Amino acid sequence: MGHIEKFGHGGDLLTASAAFGVEKEKLIDFSANINPLGPPPRVLERIQEEMKHMVHYPDPAHRSLTALLAAKYGVEKEMLIVGNGAAECISLVLLAFAPKKVGVIYPSFLEYKQLAEAFGASVHGCTGQAEKEFLPDPDELYPLFEAVDMVFIGHPNNPTGMMYDTDAW
Repeated sequence: MGHIEKFGHGGDLLTASAAFGVEKEKLIDFSANINPLGPPPRVLERIQEEMKHMVHYPDPAHRSLTALLAAKYGVEKEMLIVGNGAAECISLVLLAFAPKKVGVIYPSFLEYKQLAEAFGASVHGCTGQAEKEFLPDPDELYPLFEAVDMVFIGHPNNPTGMMYDTDAW
């Protein structure tokens, strides 16, 4: 199978359609976090209920959502960032902190490395071993923490789904 990821992220049905000669409506996309069944009926109902508010710009500070999330997770709302997907949030964090050196634990979400480099940081990493469920070796991980200004840690990790046992670390 050829490489069809033209734009650095999944979900590009037009490119896949052209590459494989299949109508895009006949493709089921598992390349991104998209539900092939579409949104649940209750979500569609709620969208209909909220349509009357579309004449106003949304709150750019996401105050009510941030407050709800902070209350749910028992954290200060200043600890949260809300964005239009992970790549935007990663960009906002990189913009805010302007790290010179960024750590990445491989295999990982491609955007950590790509965006860090786009924001001018050098990227350093360590690699989890398949036989250890892609957990990094602490002898490699701890020096990485000391060598960089920021480390991206996926929990659960993308693409492996691996989760860290915080008691073991």
